[in-house]
Order: sequence, then C-alpha cells, then structure tokens
Amino acid sequence: MPGDRLIPIFTSGLTYLTMPCIGLFFTLSGYLLLPVKTTPSDSFSWAWGRIKKFLWPLLIWTLVYLLVNGTLLSGDSAKIVKSLCSIPFSPQEGVLWFMYVLIGLYFVAPVISPWLQQTNKKTLQCYLALWGVSLLFPYLMPFINIRDNAYGVLYYMSGFLGYFLLGYYIRHYGITMKPWKALCGIVACMGTYGAYKILLESRGFIFEEGFWYLSIDSPLLVVFWWNLLKPLSERVVRAGDGVKKIIVNVSNLSFGVYLAHIFVMHYGLCELEIIQNIDNYIVQTIVVFVLSILGALFLVYAISLTPFSNYIIAYKKK
Repeated sequence: MPGDRLIPIFTSGLTYLTMPCIGLFFTLSGYLLLPVKTTPSDSFSWAWGRIKKFLWPLLIWTLVYLLVNGTLLSGDSAKIVKSLCSIPFSPQEGVLWFMYVLIGLYFVAPVISPWLQQTNKKTLQCYLALWGVSLLFPYLMPFINIRDNAYGVLYYMSGFLGYFLLGYYIRHYGITMKPWKALCGIVACMGTYGAYKILLESRGFIFEEGFWYLSIDSPLLVVFWWNLLKPLSERVVRAGDGVKKIIVNVSNLSFGVYLAHIFVMHYGLCELEIIQNIDNYIVQTIVVFVLSILGALFLVYAISLTPFSNYIIAYKKK
C-alpha cells in the first residue's frame, strides 16, 4: 500500500482477494512438476538443476535490497555480517521469502514422487484432508489448545507442501465447478472473513494467520480462482498469435517483475511527491499498482537486453 491512510474495507478486501496468489503458484507448480521423472540417485541433481536457474537472481536482488534499505551502508559491521550470513537461510527482503519455500519444495518433490505414482485417489484425499485440518488451527486456537509446531500431531501434514499435492490432485482427478459457483464460493469466503472479524476480534483471533497462506481459506480460494481463471486461459489458447505473443513475452519477464516490483514501488514511486499528493487513497493505490507493473516491466525488459540478464532476472531476450 502506498501510504498509511488505510481504508479497512478496501485494504482488507483487496488483501484477502489477492491472498491466494502464492497458493496458486505452488498449486500450478505441483500440477506441472509432479510426479518428478527421475531416479532416486539423480533426485538431488533434478532439484539443483531447477534451483540454480534462479539462485543468482535471488542472491543479486537480495544484495540490491540490502543496499537500498541501508543495511550494507549502516556502518554496523555486526548487523552487516549477520545479514550476509543469513542469506542462505532466510530472505533479507520480505517479498523474497517465496523463493526459499520453493527451494524446499523442489528438494522434497523427488522424495514424494514415487509415493504419488503408487497411491490412489482415496489415499491422496485422506492426506489432503489432514492438511486441511491443520489449516483450521488458526480458527480453533481461540477455543482449544493446539500445538502447531514440531511437537504437534499434524506438523508433518502442514505447510506449503499441501499446495503441491493439491496441484497433482487437480491434474489427475480434477476439482471442477461452474464459474458462477466459484464466484459464489469467493463471496462466501469473504462473508466468513467478515463474520470472524466481528465475532472473534476480542478473543485473540490473529487475522494475519487466520486469513493467510496457511489457513483453510487460502486453498479454498485457490480452487475457486482456479475455476474462474481456467475458462479464461482456454480462451487465450484459442486467441490469435498477437495475444499469445504478448502473454508469452510478459510471462518471460514475470519472474524479474516479481524480483523488482518492490524496488520500483517502494524505493521509486512511493517516494514521489506527486504520488503522495493524491488525496483519494483508492485512486492512489490503483495508480501505484498500475505504475509499479509498468515500471517493473520496463526495467526488467531493459535488463533482458543486457549480456548478463540470465544472472539478474533468469531470462535473456533473444
């Protein structure tokens, strides 16, 4: 958000509706990758072959953010050393956390693939159901005592691996519904969000956990958005070459846009006086949103023309 002037309904609603974007990506990854076609002896090589494609961009942009946020220029040697030594284990810029989860999923994908090749629909449904129970913990914690850490009974059924399995399930067995039903599902989830906010605000319910990536709302919204977006993607497949070319070009640049958009938005646009002077918060947010995408696309496209763009955005314009 471009400023501190928050409008609760607009800000919360926008955040909630876009929250499943992370789950969608992990679900699509599981849809396309699982089961991994590799031998047990080559499983590490398979994971490393994918990780190394974005490892340099991740490292370079981590250093960029440490530079622009002042960490590397702070003069505090202990803080600088701690940040640099932490890079292999945790993101030093909030938006980069996503890549660390993806690395972990790449490592575990070859491990679960033999099981997926031998399991059946009912067994997979049981594991997804256990994952779903773990996603109910944020709702249940105001009422009962639950351990959601390594000592918890469903700890090994929780986390982002469930999205990987969900993607595999959708590819092989499908979870389909009419777009209007998916839209009704999204509205119902929004109603749940509002009801919990009203009823449990005084009971210690943590909304950032209850309505975030590892809550039951997120995979439900992933399924609903999936069924809304799939007809659109099918239309794109039937579209003309011009539309396909635009989509392919944007797709090639999209990883770079992900890496660079916070740089463009936070350290560029939101510092501009003309942006800060927009009185209407909703208009201000929309302007920043559009300009951030366009600015990041322009920046990443320019980088793609340079000799070392593969190391910066994992893509080079041919």
